[in-house]
Amino acid sequence: MKIKVISLIVFTTMLVGCQKQPEQVHESVKVQFEEADQKISDFLDLLDDPDADKDKQKEVLCVEYPKVYKQEYMPTILKLTLDVTKENLLKDFNLLLITTKKSLRLFVVEEKTDKFW
Repeated sequence: MKIKVISLIVFTTMLVGCQKQPEQVHESVKVQFEEADQKISDFLDLLDDPDADKDKQKEVLCVEYPKVYKQEYMPTILKLTLDVTKENLLKDFNLLLITTKKSLRLFVVEEKTDKFW
């Protein structure tokens, strides 16, 4: 589980880091991305912690993580990079949800992905 989550984070970070950044990106978008990225990192740390409260993990996985990813992380990363698509980000998001739910044995009520868009 840890390897999959870390691999996903490294892949996403490399993808963002390797992209040519637009010349006129506003500093506020960069700050928003960094804040969203930190929130997601904190969520992933909690989900990866075997001693974490299962109710809190379920809350993060079912509610908080999807909300931050779709409402904060995705819009900013799409503004910062040229080659990342909404579809690819949603695939990464769904892959993480599936693997995490299986490893934590959590049951999450699925929501339509376009609810946040």
